[in-house]
Amino acid sequence: MKTLASLLLALLLLSCGAMNINNFYDMHRNDPGVTAVEVPNFVLEVLKNSTPEMRHLLDNVEDVRFMSLPAKDPAYNTRVGMEIDRITATGYTDVYRRTGEDLTKSLFSVKENGNRITELVWFDQGYNNSLLLYFKGNFDPKVIQKLSDTEEIDDIKHLLREQ
Repeated sequence: MKTLASLLLALLLLSCGAMNINNFYDMHRNDPGVTAVEVPNFVLEVLKNSTPEMRHLLDNVEDVRFMSLPAKDPAYNTRVGMEIDRITATGYTDVYRRTGEDLTKSLFSVKENGNRITELVWFDQGYNNSLLLYFKGNFDPKVIQKLSDTEEIDDIKHLLREQ
């Protein structure tokens, strides 16, 4: 009986583990209708050469991921939104977050280490699909601010959505 109680406690603790981008990506990459891209190094080189700002942003990139998740049903959409909320609740700072009365969601969150940004999460959840863009690396906050001010990240999301 003591072994069973220990096993149940261990399962409970494991099931309550922290959600992160890797878990989210692995859980949803094979869902029906999902487009999941873990950007390989050769594609990073193409993106780096698109503009000087992108080169500066991507020079220190370790990981780039993109996901487009179709809106299947309200329960699925709610779960996806809650999983993103769990991810960004652990050490991220919301630069921008908007949740509409219609439960659409848009957010831009960063994880910082000193005066550098180490992770960026852009997430848009609408009626037809949810879109996630994730960067991990070592980024200058001024470059990130300039990219968000010029909407260049929105251009990248739009380009990836069309592919």
